[in-house]
This record gives sequence, structure tokens and C-alpha cells, in this order.
Amino acid sequence: MLYLEDIQPLEDLARLLEGRAAENPRLISGGAILERPKAYCVPINRSNMDELASLVEQLELPWIAGHVHVYSGEEVLLIWYDACWEDHPISVSKHIPEERLNAFCSELGVSYEAV
Repeated sequence: MLYLEDIQPLEDLARLLEGRAAENPRLISGGAILERPKAYCVPINRSNMDELASLVEQLELPWIAGHVHVYSGEEVLLIWYDACWEDHPISVSKHIPEERLNAFCSELGVSYEAV
């Protein structure tokens, strides 16, 4: 499941996320400290991710959400607070096999550091 909080204020983006919203999203702690902004929870599947990627490319968005979470069931797989800033780290679950993390980072042209 893809959880996006504090998205870019664009009608097309909000409409896409609302139209593909999960029926029973898991409530998770958000990243906003003061006022909790609207959040969207969308199932991760090829159709949803292709549509989202296409819209992001079409609108030439440098970022889409302030905070990003990915989870499966009750397990959080990825957390990226302040995702609109390039230098903020992405936290990945230690349950993700290292070979999959290596492949993901290699595809993106980035490296990772275990902490």
C-alpha cells in the first residue's frame, strides 16, 4: 500500500489518488508535526503506479508528497519523511532482502547505508 501525505496541491493528482483509494486503508502515524494534512492511501499495483508515474511526468513534478510510506498488511516497508527535499533519507525495513534492496538502489543509481 502506498500512503502519501501532504501532496502537491493539484486537482489532477488529488483526483487520481481519490479515484484509486484503498477501501480500508490502515491508519498510520503521519509525518506532519503540527497540522495533519490530507493523506491518500493507494494499493500498489502496475496500473496505479503506471498512472501515477505518467501524471507525474506529464506535470513535470519534482515531488508529489511531503511524506511517503509503503506498507504491506501491518508491516511498514519504507518511510520517507520530507520527501520533497532531496537530501532526506529513506528508511527501509530490515525485512527487505538485501539483494532486492541492492537491485532497487542500482536501478535508481543510488547507494544505501545500513544504520
